[in-house]
Amino acid sequence: MSGAAVRLQAAARPARTPLWRRLLGPAVGVAILLALALKVGGTPFERGLAGVSPTTVVVALALTAVSTAAASWRWAAVSQRLGVDLGWRRAVLLYYRSQFVNAVLPGGVVGDVQRAVDERRRAGRAAETGGRRVPVPEADGRADAIRAVAIERVAGQVVQIVMAAVAAVAVVAWGGGSLPAAPGGLLAAPGLLLAALAVAVAGIAAAGAVAVATSGRVRGALARELARVRAALADPATVAVVALSSGVVVACHAATFAVAARAVGVRAPTPVVVALALAVLVASAVPVNIGGWGPREGASAGLFALAGLGDGAGVAASTLFGVLALLSVAPGAVALVALHLRAHGERRSDAEAPAAPASSAARAAATSATGGTRS
Repeated sequence: MSGAAVRLQAAARPARTPLWRRLLGPAVGVAILLALALKVGGTPFERGLAGVSPTTVVVALALTAVSTAAASWRWAAVSQRLGVDLGWRRAVLLYYRSQFVNAVLPGGVVGDVQRAVDERRRAGRAAETGGRRVPVPEADGRADAIRAVAIERVAGQVVQIVMAAVAAVAVVAWGGGSLPAAPGGLLAAPGLLLAALAVAVAGIAAAGAVAVATSGRVRGALARELARVRAALADPATVAVVALSSGVVVACHAATFAVAARAVGVRAPTPVVVALALAVLVASAVPVNIGGWGPREGASAGLFALAGLGDGAGVAASTLFGVLALLSVAPGAVALVALHLRAHGERRSDAEAPAAPASSAARAAATSATGGTRS
């Protein structure tokens, strides 16, 4: 399992994280944005903001609705395979909330931790009442609720990397079409896009490798998790659902980025824009950001410059994509309120439930003390 999954499971368990570690990710994101602003100026950012229109917002909302439905399908399939009773409708509600929280808080993983914790708590209540199905041997409902989130997140990243690599190879083989033959551009050095993608993937892999190499606890956890992952994905039908739904999610995200690129005036051929979008999405998975901002803009600037389209165009496209991504998960705010109210009601019910037996016992004791008479 990747470093992101290990971080997710660790974050879902109560622990005190040093303040400097909590601030490191947002600080890196801010530093990247400041460096970009100094290099390209404020015009590309303004250009990205100017691209917001009713059309781009509606398209982004529609694409995000499809991607959320697909991601929820993936999560529900993995959860059910692990024995966690998660229906698709509830998964959609939780996923929208998760995306909204990820978009407004640093790190890009807080929302995922929240849904993992919520489902762990829910699985615990179900286990206490004997309401769980257990199709996988040695299932632990509380832990498997967290594993399901980690597995579906990692699966999405794996499919995203594969699709980005395939797109990059296809564009290089195609020759870049009508891209401008700028010095250092894609036509001048076709391998640059692949090299940039390889660097991004290597960075993500290195982060996970460092976490594994420096901690015996992480190594032990990794061995346990790999065994559970193999058990969860032993069913071909589940693997098919995960692969198909992940492909839909990545395609929708790439399409949203392509819409943003067109809206800010990028006129490169569509296959090139899609390949760049997929590479940017891979780089944006690095969890040192502020609501997704930082590495995404840096990667976009660098990749667009390598393709001969200019770093300013990359910053503008990424800026608009970031705004559209935030607006398109706005329904998650409604889900946040709805789930909070539902959780509050469940807590009240749980708190009041023990009162009934205690009251009955008290009445029985009182009746016994009075010899069973009634007034």
